Amino acid sequence: MPVCQRHTYEAIAIGDHASLTTTIGTDAVDRFAALTGDLNPLHTNEAFARLMGQPQRVVHGLLVGAYFSQLVGMQLPGERCLVHRVDLQFPAPTHVGDELVFEIVVDQKIDSVQALVLKATARRQGEIVARGKIQVGVLSDPLP
Repeated sequence: MPVCQRHTYEAIAIGDHASLTTTIGTDAVDRFAALTGDLNPLHTNEAFARLMGQPQRVVHGLLVGAYFSQLVGMQLPGERCLVHRVDLQFPAPTHVGDELVFEIVVDQKIDSVQALVLKATARRQGEIVARGKIQVGVLSDPLP
């Protein structure tokens, strides 16, 4: 099982970053479609996707976005993370079998609420397929 990082708010600096590389396979897309009920044939039927001009089935945008959850929840800030807001754009489609590199960078710290604003990008061979900002709270230890 992967190790969940334990960064404190005070230890995190602007410019800190984390990344993840993964290939989004058929199984992930099929499970996401079943879980959410989004069975749009663009995501579930390769022949339909090709008919619509895509080289392969298109991965759900929110599945792409969900990989950022792994970055914030496991790496930066890790176990102290509580997501407040996610604002993502998808300038290019992701297809089944694409290898994506996800990155988050601390862009701002909001001391009054111990929150971070993270710049988020997902790239396929250098091309941005998702970008945006994620705001997360960094919870304090319950005991002094």
